[in-house]
Amino acid sequence: MVFFNLCLFDTKLFLSSIIYGPAYCLFVKLLIFLNPHFGPIDQD
Repeated sequence: MVFFNLCLFDTKLFLSSIIYGPAYCLFVKLLIFLNPHFGPIDQD
């Protein structure tokens, strides 16, 4: 039963990482696009 719960939790974590991964990347890219000094692209 514990093993089943662990597998279920792992699957939820995997699915949420698939869903929220690209969204987080897009959010960071949007932040860097709106505020160029925020990102590590051009520091000088």
